[in-house]
Order: sequence, then structure tokens, then C-alpha cells
Amino acid sequence: MANNSLARISFLILFIGASSIGYAQNKEDQSLKAIPVERQANYPGGHSAMNKFILENLEYPEYSIQMEAEGRVMVKFIVEKDGRLSNIKVVGTTCNCQSTRWSKRKRKKFGEPNKKKACLLIEKASVDVVTKMPNWNPAVQREKPVRMFFQLPLHFELY
Repeated sequence: MANNSLARISFLILFIGASSIGYAQNKEDQSLKAIPVERQANYPGGHSAMNKFILENLEYPEYSIQMEAEGRVMVKFIVEKDGRLSNIKVVGTTCNCQSTRWSKRKRKKFGEPNKKKACLLIEKASVDVVTKMPNWNPAVQREKPVRMFFQLPLHFELY
């Protein structure tokens, strides 16, 4: 595990609320059109394998832990026809920081408390873990792989 503070951290990864839209490519103008797909793109090994990957690879930033930053980051990406993930970006974040008063020792180590920095670091950690993911199984429409848009909510919670 990448972070020695992991014992204090709980990652809640909810896939039930994950949303996805299939995109089929128009042959005439190469545009993308949102349509329901016959088979959605999926992580190799399913949700439990993705949970395991995220738990092993998601690093809760130490600064965010010190700020007691918790919340949800919605990461959006496209699963390409070959399973690669592209256009990975944050589309929404709710972030709350409990700790804003720091001791001199903590200020010396981390600088002044900064809620925005703590939340941005959580967003970066979310994008980083999705970027590290292996290729997915692509979506299928009419027995051919198609691009598919996917949104993945990642929940950060300290206990």
C-alpha cells in the first residue's frame, strides 16, 4: 500500500451510482453520437477487481489527511474501442476540510492550512488512479467495439 496512513483511511467506492453513455461513431462525419450500447465497457475482472485496484493504487495525499479533507470526486473518461482510457478529467467535487487550525510544528512541515490545495490534491489523486488503470473491456454495439463515456465517483473518508 502506497500510503503509511492507510490504516486511518476508508475509501468508499460506489459503482451503483456510476453513469455511462455509449458513443457510436458516425461513418459519414466521424462524429460521436450518444446511444444506448448493447454491452457496456467494464473493468477487467468486474467491480471487485476495480475496487481492489483502487484500494491498492489510490494515494490519499498526506496534506489532505492533515487538513482532514473528505468528499467525493467524480471522474469522467472515455473507454476507447481498444479499451484504453482517454479524456480523463474531474467533472465535480464535493470537499470538506475539518482541520483549519494547525500547530507551529504542523505549519513548519506543511505550510499554512489551505482548503483549496487539500481538495485539489484529492482531485489529482483521483485522476492519477484512473490513469494507472489497465485497459478496460470496450463497449460493444452490433458486435463491434465502440467508444463509451464513463463517470466514476470516488469517495474519500477519514475515520
